[in-house]
Amino acid sequence: MKLVYCVCFLLLFGVVAPDAAAFKEKVKRLEQECQNDKTTYVDEAELERFRNHEPTTATNLGLHYLCTNIKLGIQDENGKINTEAIKNNLREIMVGTGKINIIAHRCSRRLPEESAEESAITLYRCLHKPAHVHNNNHTHIHVHRHKRSIKRSKAHKFCQSDESTRVNESDMEKFKKGEEVDTSKIKNYIFCMNKKFEIQNVDGTVNKDGFKKYLENKVSDKTRANELTRKCSEISDPVAEETAIKLYKCVHENDRQDDQNQNALQQQVKLAFEQCQADPKTFVDKKTLKKARKGKKIDTAGLRAHTFCMSLKLNLQSTDGSIKTETVRKNLEGEETEAKINIIVNICGTRDENDPANLTALKLFKCLYKYEKKREQKKRAFLKRLKQFKKFHQECLSDPANQVDEEVLSKFSHGEEIDDPNLASYTICLNKKIKYQDKKGKIKKDAIIDDLKLVFDDRAEAEKVVNECVAKTSGLAVREGGVKLTRCIFKHVAIARAAQNNVIPTSDRR
Repeated sequence: MKLVYCVCFLLLFGVVAPDAAAFKEKVKRLEQECQNDKTTYVDEAELERFRNHEPTTATNLGLHYLCTNIKLGIQDENGKINTEAIKNNLREIMVGTGKINIIAHRCSRRLPEESAEESAITLYRCLHKPAHVHNNNHTHIHVHRHKRSIKRSKAHKFCQSDESTRVNESDMEKFKKGEEVDTSKIKNYIFCMNKKFEIQNVDGTVNKDGFKKYLENKVSDKTRANELTRKCSEISDPVAEETAIKLYKCVHENDRQDDQNQNALQQQVKLAFEQCQADPKTFVDKKTLKKARKGKKIDTAGLRAHTFCMSLKLNLQSTDGSIKTETVRKNLEGEETEAKINIIVNICGTRDENDPANLTALKLFKCLYKYEKKREQKKRAFLKRLKQFKKFHQECLSDPANQVDEEVLSKFSHGEEIDDPNLASYTICLNKKIKYQDKKGKIKKDAIIDDLKLVFDDRAEAEKVVNECVAKTSGLAVREGGVKLTRCIFKHVAIARAAQNNVIPTSDRR
């Protein structure tokens, strides 16, 4: 989560409440009470592995979390979930009735076949996910995660059962932390695990499809999963075990650095928020924040003072109120293209000479949030369209006349010239389903432009690409023209995607 987004999320949406720390201490105390009981005790190292979705040998995790949940009042001894109690707990760390209700109801769903202990683990997982992960696939997600946890545990036991792949747990912990340790056994263990998860083939080469699938399951954010796939999947070494350890380091070092940066930013924002709330001159009550979230008219004097306080602490403004555009730019890096960053900095970073410092702060945050919201909406729309592409892709491939090798399609989706007898049939099938061509083969420019607006910064750029690609079909038959059109579009999209760090690569549109 970028700093700018954190600031706006806290300020305008009031997610983190001032008394969150006290509630966390309460939870910590209750967890310790369960740890003091032999029947619900779990080794701290095993708990940490579980929280990090790593293999664990602990057998009483369910009892441990059921104990904690009972003490919190969100479950009873039989595993029955108390939705109202969950809401009350969430109010200790969040504000915003709508969001609290959504999370509480979604996390209260219990699968009929789940035991009390299993439901306790599911509930824990749900409540400890970032708020944006809660979605309508809640039940499916937890069933899938439970199965994955079992698979990981079995793989771990298998690799630990063989002397050649057995690894010392303490050495593995040191290795994960980046400490110096003998990696001779660790390499073998990781290669063993990678084969079990189909991340590597028996010959040691990276199984890109298996690696990508693993990352999509491991990382809740598919954008992040695809970033890691691009960065790490090309790793290769003549020695299979060397490939394994390099692959592991690539994923976890990137993950570790991102986590450190994210945590540092979150802590910085949280501290700024608490400090500004602690000062009577910059304090903003929850009611005012709630009205601001809903866009209602309010006296912005207090809100302006609070925003300027945070802006100073986060180095977004100088004491005279001038905007530090270099900080704004830095926070947008990796989130937008250079061209879009220039636009945002130019618009949001320009101060009206008549505005006092605190009004400048409020306008700055609102402006940055507006672009952040647009970016998130664009990303959601892209992912929704991506699902449709995948569905139509499978439907077209189900017809023998349209069947094309996945490797061929991968190259085609990057704009490469490919000679395949079924490619034209497949392309026409796909284009008709996604409305790029009608039943007679006529090109539907508006539909293509609508999709390209999810990739490019504005409609004009999308129209330019479409006009160029349509021109390539001039004088061609419908089937040949369809291939030319689609290849041209994919090529432009692939180039655009390569310049962006936070989006799904074009090849995934297959």
